[in-house]
Amino acid sequence: MRVVFMGSADFSLPCLDALYHSEHELLAIVTQPDKPKGRGKNLGYTPVKEWAIKQHIPLLQPLKVNDPQSVAEIAALHADVFIVVAFGQILKQNLLQLTKFGCLNVHGSLLPAYRGAAPIHWAIRNGETETGVSIMQMDAGMDSGPILLQKSMMIGENETVGEVHDCMATLGAQALMEALTLLEKGKVKEQKQEQSLVTFAPLLKKEHEAICWQKDAVFLHNQIRGMSPWPGTYTVWQGERIKLYRSLLADTEKSYMPGQILKIDNQNGILVGTPKGALWLKEVQPAGKKKMHAAEFARGKRIQIGMQFDDISIA
Repeated sequence: MRVVFMGSADFSLPCLDALYHSEHELLAIVTQPDKPKGRGKNLGYTPVKEWAIKQHIPLLQPLKVNDPQSVAEIAALHADVFIVVAFGQILKQNLLQLTKFGCLNVHGSLLPAYRGAAPIHWAIRNGETETGVSIMQMDAGMDSGPILLQKSMMIGENETVGEVHDCMATLGAQALMEALTLLEKGKVKEQKQEQSLVTFAPLLKKEHEAICWQKDAVFLHNQIRGMSPWPGTYTVWQGERIKLYRSLLADTEKSYMPGQILKIDNQNGILVGTPKGALWLKEVQPAGKKKMHAAEFARGKRIQIGMQFDDISIA
């Protein structure tokens, strides 16, 4: 099939690699415009643009993909199908209706669960033990189109967003190639999403990053791994923000003073109490420094058992 690919983020890359090495013809790639990055505010490329340059694939970067000029440029490619993976712009009906086989989206959840921008983050934050990818025929709604194919995967109790993201991206590429084969052969069986099972995964906000030690240990463990490595969570130590990237549950039932240091261990890190349970902080990052083992942080700050992390309200 003749394919136009629309994507921007790292999650797109396994799908691009699979398409590039398949029998399908990759006509062009549509990605987000270059944006200022870093302290120097130099224009940075999306990971997809970097990939396209290396592979010498024609590239489009419309500011607004639904503008008439952008639509005309994409239509002129005469694709059989559009494939959208972590693109970053919403496609309207004028684009969705252009091709013979429609517009397929690779979504990082088992739809209709976790529609929206951050499905992996919210699945882990909510303590899900299973997730997956859905190949969906896009319509005018948000992740509401019929499902063509799904593949599931387990979430380990200590796995982070980054780890699940990478596994899911690979799984998404496998699912996409299977769906394209079925679509081309006319063997796809579309499944309408059950409206009563719809849940949402909205954009993450700054308040989702803050650790409140009044919450129980299971909640906080899921929050930390559900935001790692990006955007990260943070706690406060003597007025200084400390980002948290990895934790481990130690106890889920006993009651402790919220935020109190219970133990410091060279292997496990810093054991912190909550009203219900305790968890080890294993990997942290003080402001302006690199990530480090929590025990190293404790030694540097001369943290003692019985001391407490600050109430988040002073952050």
